[in-house]
Amino acid sequence: MASPHPSGPLHLQANPKKGNGGFTLLELIFTLTILAVAGLAGTNVYRDAIIANQLHRATSTLVHDLALGRLEAVRRATRITLCPGDPEIGCTRGPDWETGWIGFADRNHDHSLSAGEELILHSATKRGVSIAWRKPERVSFNAIGGAWPNGHFRLCAKNAQQRRAVIVHLTGRTRVSARAPGGGQIRCG
Repeated sequence: MASPHPSGPLHLQANPKKGNGGFTLLELIFTLTILAVAGLAGTNVYRDAIIANQLHRATSTLVHDLALGRLEAVRRATRITLCPGDPEIGCTRGPDWETGWIGFADRNHDHSLSAGEELILHSATKRGVSIAWRKPERVSFNAIGGAWPNGHFRLCAKNAQQRRAVIVHLTGRTRVSARAPGGGQIRCG
């Protein structure tokens, strides 16, 4: 049988001028440098996506719980109060809500979870996000769905680059904004 190549069978050989066909040290260093830079850029993008997700989840949970508090106030025809705290100790002092919050039927209107008052909701810690409200440290919804006091929650990612405001109107309605109610930047910290 005749060989397809005029000088005999086809054999692949390394170019004798190039050595053994491997990479030079300079090519290897250059390739590894490009891979390292691409990896670092990917890590930063991934970290930013995680932070954005934490902020989105905290914002969504807060908006949901505010809407639930308002709905329950109308449905039960009673005051529902939301405050920072947990079911074990009730409402805590201070404007920081990132440790979690509770909502309860505030039948005696004392703005604290008292014996015999029903716990409506509890949301746990929102890691990676600071959540702050004004004084007084609570929001109450009345039997027709109105809120007192009005104001805005400031939700800030721990890196303070990403921020959201959850604005609570006297009517009890809420909205989310990337700006403070007056149009200014949301203050974190």
